[in-house]
Amino acid sequence: MKKLLALLLALAAGPALAQVSPSEIAPANTMLGNWSGSAAPLANKAMPTCADTGGNHLNYVAGTGITCGSTGGSTGITLISTQTASSSSDLNWTGLSAIAYYRLTCNSLVLSVAGGNVVYLQIGTGAGPSWQTSSYDTLGYGNTVANYTVSNQYGSNFAASITMMNDSLPTSSPGNLFVMDIHPASGTGDHLAVTGAAFLLGTTSAHGVSTSFFGSWEGGGDATTAIRVKASAGTISTGSCSLYQYSN
Repeated sequence: MKKLLALLLALAAGPALAQVSPSEIAPANTMLGNWSGSAAPLANKAMPTCADTGGNHLNYVAGTGITCGSTGGSTGITLISTQTASSSSDLNWTGLSAIAYYRLTCNSLVLSVAGGNVVYLQIGTGAGPSWQTSSYDTLGYGNTVANYTVSNQYGSNFAASITMMNDSLPTSSPGNLFVMDIHPASGTGDHLAVTGAAFLLGTTSAHGVSTSFFGSWEGGGDATTAIRVKASAGTISTGSCSLYQYSN
C-alpha cells in the first residue's frame, strides 16, 4: 500500500497535461503545436501560404516548422546536352537510362562527302558502350515542297542503322534538320522504337525535301545506354544535335 501511495504521489507531482478548450480563440492561419525540436509548451504557429500551383507542397522541418516547398517533380523535357559537329565522325550521348524517353533534334547538318551520303542513327549497349551495327528496321516516306506529294518511299530491315532521310545530304549550308522521339530498349525481349521527321533545307534554286520515318532495333538483348548520329561516309562537317529527356 505504501508503494502504491508513493507512486500516485509521484505521478501527481509530474508535469500537468496541457488542456485546450474547444472554445479557445486562436489567431487566423495558425496551428497549435511545438516546432522547436525539443520539449516545450504548446503554442500557436503561423502556417505558410502555399497555393497548389507550380509544384508547391508543404514540408515539415524539425526545429523550424511547416514551410512551403516548390521543388516538386519536373515537367516537360530537360536538355541533356548539345553536341556541335566540327568534322566529327559522329555525335553521341552515353550513360543514358534505358527506362527513359528521349527527343533528339538536329539542325543544319552538313556532310564532308557528297554523292548519296546520309546521316543515320545507331544505339549503344552496355558500359562501353558497344555500338550496335545490325538488326535495325526503317520505313520512311518523302516528298518535295514543290508538289506536296510522296516522291519516294524507302525501307530496310535487319540493316546497320536507322536512316532518317533517303535523299543525299549536302556538303554546304543550309543542310539537314530532323527531330525524333526515342523509346530505348530496356532489356531482353524489348525493342527500341523511333519516330520522327526530317527536312532537307532548300536553296534559292531548289525545293526542300521532307521525310517522315519510323524505325526500330530488333536486337533486344541488352538495355540501350547510348545514342549516336553518324555519317554514312566521311564526317559531319558542321551542324549540331541536342538530346532531351522526357520527364517520367
